[in-house]
Amino acid sequence: MRKLIPFLICTVIATCSTLYAQSRQVPLSDDDTEQLREFADRPPERIKVYLKFIDERITSIKSLVAITRGVPEDRPAQIHNLMDEFTRLVDELQDNLDGYADHHDDIRKALSRVLEADAEWQNALNSLPPNPKYDFMRKTAIDAAAGMQDDSKKMLSEQEQYFKDIKKRKTE
Repeated sequence: MRKLIPFLICTVIATCSTLYAQSRQVPLSDDDTEQLREFADRPPERIKVYLKFIDERITSIKSLVAITRGVPEDRPAQIHNLMDEFTRLVDELQDNLDGYADHHDDIRKALSRVLEADAEWQNALNSLPPNPKYDFMRKTAIDAAAGMQDDSKKMLSEQEQYFKDIKKRKTE
């Protein structure tokens, strides 16, 4: 019996941590997930798909803020949830970018697009009216976007240097 109790405790902890991890996944439709799978072996295209998903969240946030008549009661909660999805998508994109950089995939053009989009995301997030129901999530989203911008700039610089060095070695 004494050996069974630690086993049960470990099982409960493992199950709870798995459920928590699953609850933190970005809610994507089956079609969205299929698009990501389709471009799994083509980093620049996969990055574009992530940018599209993130832009959709920003557009939805802007649309909710723009409503002046018949404002939904749960608008702050909807904005909060969209910013949470935005943050998780940005984090997921960042993980993908890190992997591509580690494998020296050429993602320079895609990184330029990320930097352009990131500036627009930050403008949109910073222009939202303050609301205590989503201010913390907005700060989290802004921090995620700023981190993405910093990392992307550094990654772009490293990629340019890496491919410049490769070109130089080929000509020698």
